[in-house]
Amino acid sequence: MDLNLVTLQLTLPSEVLAKLTQLLGSALRFEAALRALVCNRHDRECTGCPQNGICIFTLLCGRQLSSDPELVRIYQRPGVPFVLGPLQQTESEQVELSLVLLGPAIHQVALFVQAVEQSLGAVGLHQVSVCDYQNLRRILPDLSSRSLADIPVLSAATVFDLATPRFASCRQILITITSPLRMMHQGRELNRFEPALFIKAVLRRISSLMAYYGTNADPDLFRRYAQSAERFRLLSQSVQQQGRRGVSGRFVLEGPCNELGPLLSLGGLLHLGKGAAYGNGAFTVSPVP
Repeated sequence: MDLNLVTLQLTLPSEVLAKLTQLLGSALRFEAALRALVCNRHDRECTGCPQNGICIFTLLCGRQLSSDPELVRIYQRPGVPFVLGPLQQTESEQVELSLVLLGPAIHQVALFVQAVEQSLGAVGLHQVSVCDYQNLRRILPDLSSRSLADIPVLSAATVFDLATPRFASCRQILITITSPLRMMHQGRELNRFEPALFIKAVLRRISSLMAYYGTNADPDLFRRYAQSAERFRLLSQSVQQQGRRGVSGRFVLEGPCNELGPLLSLGGLLHLGKGAAYGNGAFTVSPVP
């Protein structure tokens, strides 16, 4: 199982904070910007367009079902192959926006940067950086080239392997949810943090994105991981937000952390829940000493 990733940090002036806040949490504005940049048939809808099969916008935002009926049965419709957000303000009073590109989206770095600028009214970016496996940043001076020769393309399998030693001997993990997590369960939106449901949802998101945009995950392996999720219990919590519009805060869990900690850490790159691709459900996972 594997999935290629490119992780970017976009630095913008602080005056666009309000516009960025409006951009995140909803697909409409950003996907409209992507479509405007690549579509040459603005007079018609995507459905039925003769260029649908080769259109970059459809590839990135079409959420097309697989031709494999078994994959569709397990995962239904895929998420989009990118994750926008969250936002952070720097000490120099600038704003940083993270952007993770997955699978086919890694070849469209310049397009995504242009879409962010267009969504914000053509505001110029101060800087575009790409992160390596150690989360060290490399400034990209030129986005005109479509080559990935100078852009670190990460492997999800390697990210998992590098995270594994951090969780080797820990019994507890800290999950910090930094933007509202909106999860559905049995047709209803959860209004509190449920450890087993959270972990199973992370596993499902990872395996679904791998199946659609990478190499298929081993279903038996993820089934065993899902069974292990039932062994986690909530030790403590510091809730920042809780209710129908999402959950956020800090949550300490006890369980088989050495087994699932690295996968949950990987899941932090992908966010979770409703609006995950647009800044919602951002979280980090770290071992508790």
